[in-house]
Amino acid sequence: MDELSNGNNINENEAKENKTNMAAEMFKAYLEAKEIKYKFNAPSSFWLYFNLKNDTELTTDINVEFSENEKYAFITAGKFVRVTNKEKYKDLYKLLNELNVRWNWIKFLLLEESGEILAVHDAIIQYDSCGEEIFELLGRMIGVIEESYSDIMKAIWN
Repeated sequence: MDELSNGNNINENEAKENKTNMAAEMFKAYLEAKEIKYKFNAPSSFWLYFNLKNDTELTTDINVEFSENEKYAFITAGKFVRVTNKEKYKDLYKLLNELNVRWNWIKFLLLEESGEILAVHDAIIQYDSCGEEIFELLGRMIGVIEESYSDIMKAIWN
């Protein structure tokens, strides 16, 4: 039995029988222990909302999805930029490629239908320590988005 930081006990065999994703449960316990608000979509998906650069108007929605085998986490950040002028896509593709080289562990994507730019990352995890691991990755991802934001905006408005 693993004892979680919020005092809950999770029996691994019982969780498997109930199709509970242990990595998701460990991440949930970590968020609760840190008093971080989230929306949980059972059995293995979380939505978190962050303000960027301490600016209440610039936010990102982050989805954390755990694989069924509990070995991988898929992190997607979106809604921090939406491009309405499709003529800017060519310049943005070039910039996003440059950002993808600069930040080789995070990939920026442009969804052509909506004009939304996403930042994505996948990670190999160990479920018993994934709460802290994923939260560290979220912090790094937010830092990359904040650092890249001005370059993205320049490409849109120039």
